[in-house]
Amino acid sequence: MFAPAMNTFGRILTTDRLSELGRMYQSRGEYERAFRFFVRALEDSRQWDNTGQLLSSLRDLAQMHRFRKEYREAIALHSEFWEIYAESMEQDFGNGCDTLRDLAELQGLLNGYKELYSDGREIRQEELIAKALCKLARQYRLKNQDDEAVSLYSEAVEISTRNDDKKGRASALRGLADVHRNRKEFDEAIRLYSEVLEIRTDLGERKGRASALRNLASVHRHRGEYDEAIRLYSAVLDIWTELNNSKGRASALWALAGLHRHGDECNKAILLYREVLKIRTDLGDNEGGAAALSRIADVYRDQNRWGDALCLYNQVAEIAEQVGDRRVLFDAVMDAAGVSQLLQQHAGGGRRSSGGTRTLE
Repeated sequence: MFAPAMNTFGRILTTDRLSELGRMYQSRGEYERAFRFFVRALEDSRQWDNTGQLLSSLRDLAQMHRFRKEYREAIALHSEFWEIYAESMEQDFGNGCDTLRDLAELQGLLNGYKELYSDGREIRQEELIAKALCKLARQYRLKNQDDEAVSLYSEAVEISTRNDDKKGRASALRGLADVHRNRKEFDEAIRLYSEVLEIRTDLGERKGRASALRNLASVHRHRGEYDEAIRLYSAVLDIWTELNNSKGRASALWALAGLHRHGDECNKAILLYREVLKIRTDLGDNEGGAAALSRIADVYRDQNRWGDALCLYNQVAEIAEQVGDRRVLFDAVMDAAGVSQLLQQHAGGGRRSSGGTRTLE
């Protein structure tokens, strides 16, 4: 839709035309005339239900205010742009990134004038910008657009560092480390996660410390450094135990069990998986309990204890059928069929190892 406006000759101008004229005069260096057209374009776009025109007008006028060193006005318009834009995250992220970067730069300029603030509101605004940059960076990371994610996380780190925002810095560093881990750039990931761990420890955040230790353990596991991974996961388990956090304990126990299974410490793995089973049963987590039973059955299969494995796979199938999880039901039935075949071969005098390749999960 187009919003009509009259020019000096009485002709109707659309909002788009007002914006075009503003940009034309801006390119000619006639900034006052450009400013007036941008103001009129924004006034008109507010009256019509066209988000695209409103966002465009907000950005045009914000840039003019910035040129005039009217930073507060520019920040207000960029902030309005971001609020409208953020409601529809399915859009292309580019415009949102540009606006957040503009906001960050403007806040930096504004914060340079100490007399303009006394209560830290501008600093607080920068912290919010850093959080928004991290959210956008995560969207890019999930879309495997790593370069853009790294750029945004790095900007968030800079803003948080400038404002001595340790929590914000730790959050941005963690996102940056996640990208490097996904790229298998493990040395850099370890360096960043270690810095996050140091910050969380200094802040006395035990949950944050557990999260950082878990991420470090994950990287060492991917590098095949299983002893170090076990040490770190054990530290995570200690924290969740101290905090009486059952879900956190179950997660750490699961990781430790997988590592011990990979190291052929089957009996220890079974004990740990049984602890997971008890926790998830106590929590009423039937699906989690079925997953733990399935892992115990896997270890029994590794040990050629096919009868024990078959019994547990059948239990898993029953639970999966009850909760309606067709994928787990299919896997359990197939696993049961596999060990049944091994039992028959064994009963017939055939000896066949069922070890296969073990994976860490």
